Amino acid sequence: MAMIQLLLGNMGMAGGGVNALRGHSNIQGLTDLGLLSTSLPGYLTLPSEKQADLQTYLAANTPKATLADQVNYWGNYPKFFVSLMKSFYGDAAQKENDWGFAWLPKWDQSYDVIKYFNMMDSGKVTGYFCQGFNPVAPGSDK
Repeated sequence: MAMIQLLLGNMGMAGGGVNALRGHSNIQGLTDLGLLSTSLPGYLTLPSEKQADLQTYLAANTPKATLADQVNYWGNYPKFFVSLMKSFYGDAAQKENDWGFAWLPKWDQSYDVIKYFNMMDSGKVTGYFCQGFNPVAPGSDK
């Protein structure tokens, strides 16, 4: 599939590439597209409520080099984040406004399927949009 996408000229351009479909409920697609409650597209972490500013968020998610001249893919985390914010907000994402960091939702705790169903049962959640998977299939028989 990757070779076909290369031949078609779809690699390295916005909206191009391969969207792998694998795993139960297409977990690959959920993580690639940032549909988990604590993630953004591209495997970036959604900021938590404790990460009040961009510098704190980037410091928590960018690994530090342990050796001189060490190369680390995730050492580019700040670049990945800025690129994502520019794709979200276009010209409105500027260095002066921390690339729109304040506009992102901040999570307070993990919200898995079972937690959502418990919140629905107790009346804390009255509506639920499910995108990309069947919420009943991966859970236990409760």
